[in-house]
Amino acid sequence: TKYLVGFWNFMNTTRDEGGYDLDGNESSSLITDATYVEGCDGKVISFDGNESKAVRIDDDTHINFAGQFDIIIWCNIPFLSNKNAGYLFSKGDANDFIKISHTAITSGNVSYAKVELKSNGGSTTTITGSNVNLVTTSTNDSSAYHFIRVKRDENGLVTLSVDGTSEGTATLTGNIDTSGNHLYIGADESGANFPHVRIANIRFYSGSYLKDDEYTIVKESRRMPNIMKFGGEVWK
Repeated sequence: TKYLVGFWNFMNTTRDEGGYDLDGNESSSLITDATYVEGCDGKVISFDGNESKAVRIDDDTHINFAGQFDIIIWCNIPFLSNKNAGYLFSKGDANDFIKISHTAITSGNVSYAKVELKSNGGSTTTITGSNVNLVTTSTNDSSAYHFIRVKRDENGLVTLSVDGTSEGTATLTGNIDTSGNHLYIGADESGANFPHVRIANIRFYSGSYLKDDEYTIVKESRRMPNIMKFGGEVWK
């Protein structure tokens, strides 16, 4: 938990349980209240791709993509064809950004994970999945939900994976400086291009990334109704 900066569990709330109060600012005039439905053994946040709904998290120094990071999005794309691509997790501007999205849902009910990154005004680094289809029959249990993971290691290697299956890698050097910009869940970096998705929770680690065995524990564990971080000496 040392590097766990943000944890949004979406059990009827956009509050952050990662310990840094990175709560969704639902009172902002730029967004509207979130919608919650049953799914993944509890409530999940739902975006249907048509409404102008997103979660805006105001900028904070803890939301840092300068070096290593690990982002895990536990989500489901309901069975519905012919929907545009949409963004799940985004922060930045024209020169520096990170954007995680799903591709357009085809008439064959297929959609893949995608990540786009840019550092210091350079060229855009893009990884688009082609192995794990995110569209599944919408059910309330966790079996219909996928783990989209974007990890950057100490060598600048970015890996996109879904449910532990690699969807591609790319090397990105330099600091992704997104300071001064809001983090959006359910929109791109400008607060637009909404997704068609249900999200159970999002974990964001900054400054390090999970080891393979740690990620396996996260992926194979039952969804928790809430989490608590604490420090100091524990006794009795």
